[in-house]
Amino acid sequence: MRKSKKPVYSIGIILAAGNSTRTGGKDKMFIRFQGIPLIIHSISKFSNHELIDYTIVVVPENKKLIMEKIIIQWNLKNILVVSGGERRQDSVLNALSEVRKNEIFNKVKLVAIHDGARPFFSEKLLNQGFDLADKYHAAIPVIPVNDTVKIVDNNGFVENTLDRGSIFRVQTPQIFSLDLIIKAHKDKSQEFTDDASMVELLGEKVKVFNGEYKNVKITTASDLENLNIINFGKNNNSIYGLGIDSHRLKLGIDLILGGIKIDHNKGLDGHSDGDVLLHSICDAILGALGLVDLGYHYPSSDLNLQGIDSSEMLNKILNMMKEKNFELNHLDSTIITQEPRISDYRESIENNLSNLLGINEFSVNLKATTTDFLGFIGKSEGIAAQSIVTLNKLNN
Repeated sequence: MRKSKKPVYSIGIILAAGNSTRTGGKDKMFIRFQGIPLIIHSISKFSNHELIDYTIVVVPENKKLIMEKIIIQWNLKNILVVSGGERRQDSVLNALSEVRKNEIFNKVKLVAIHDGARPFFSEKLLNQGFDLADKYHAAIPVIPVNDTVKIVDNNGFVENTLDRGSIFRVQTPQIFSLDLIIKAHKDKSQEFTDDASMVELLGEKVKVFNGEYKNVKITTASDLENLNIINFGKNNNSIYGLGIDSHRLKLGIDLILGGIKIDHNKGLDGHSDGDVLLHSICDAILGALGLVDLGYHYPSSDLNLQGIDSSEMLNKILNMMKEKNFELNHLDSTIITQEPRISDYRESIENNLSNLLGINEFSVNLKATTTDFLGFIGKSEGIAAQSIVTLNKLNN
């Protein structure tokens, strides 16, 4: 457990202890969406939220180690991983038991319980839930049922038609005062599908607030197949671009990759600063927009551009993208080099790319590979980079 640097007054519990039987045996929590493991979408939102001081992630016992490694890989803070139980409520109880016995949680007042298979909720939803739970002790997001709902008997005949105006579908995160949710989970043998039902059984009132239609739960194999349409309609608003660049290495100049200075005795020789990574990103964006290539906009014949910082070039390309009413949603890049090793600089480069592009660092994926000493790269005579970008059309 990573120690929190401040008192823990509110926590999040993210449930990811299911067996994924309805997704064809694929563990949906570790399947990547936009380059990020599905569960990380939820964990990062909890971990980065100003109202959540600590997060407990509940996974099957045999997945604890891989979950802990992924959390370290994504540099998420104040996270505790615990083993789940046979039923959903058993998993929640395991997390609550950890809260009761660990002194770091002795000041906790509010608990947000969330299904890890709902990765598309917003910060606004959490804000609303915490505000209402602070006042009413129990708050859950709901959305109205748009279809007519009927009760059908055992023989397959309609028994009754319900008033859909008073029927709502329940979502998570559900937020409760700690004392109330611990009391609700005490000594329950009956199986429950959500925590609010357990609170209701105590005779306590549960406040509802508007949920979000995009806050869907990934449950079946078809849900996984349709991941590309959950947030962006039928993906009609997304375009993609590929960019590739390479430069030779030269003694006596700085090596710059992704805007970061790399400690090496050679640098990339080019008309600009030779940053092949930023050049490949520029070309990928231009390719997606159908705006020719980087050399067209920054010709090597223009002496005024000699030695220009590639981040300035990227900024101009990003402005062109915005003028076309697009935003950059995801970047996947590969640096191809025999030397130097990129692993020591990966985090710095990813963070700088995140800042330059104005996107979350979880939407930036940087890889590195060698050519096994083949070709000019293998002979340490040059470095290449390849980038793929996803751009989304803005609605306004």
